[in-house]
Amino acid sequence: MGELFIFVDECHRTQSGKLHRVMKALLPDAVFIGFTGTPA
Repeated sequence: MGELFIFVDECHRTQSGKLHRVMKALLPDAVFIGFTGTPA
């Protein structure tokens, strides 16, 4: 089985709560890479 990479755009909006937990539960072996355009 190959590796699965998940690229998430605007991750500051989607990866801090329930959606992140659900994605990790559905894809436990995936590598998540997040991008955001919001300046620090």
